[in-house]
Amino acid sequence: MTESHETSNESSAEAPAVTIDARGLLCPAPVIELAKAAAELKAGLIELVADDPAAETDIPAWCRMRNARLVHRESQSNSTRYTILIGTQAHG
Repeated sequence: MTESHETSNESSAEAPAVTIDARGLLCPAPVIELAKAAAELKAGLIELVADDPAAETDIPAWCRMRNARLVHRESQSNSTRYTILIGTQAHG
């Protein structure tokens, strides 16, 4: 069973430019991988899959600090899938 909830009105139907599989990585590694991808991409959608429970608070906190937008979070049986919008589109 999966639980899905939108965290904004932004559609997550667009395919992410980058997908990060951070399963098996512990804090702070998922956020570090997200930061590396964001620095390279500059703007667009990043999808991150993590199974570290700390990511539940770390990813939204990173988004707030970096003016990114967490547009979708989907809890799956053994992990959570995050879709993050970075760049100028994330601001408005």
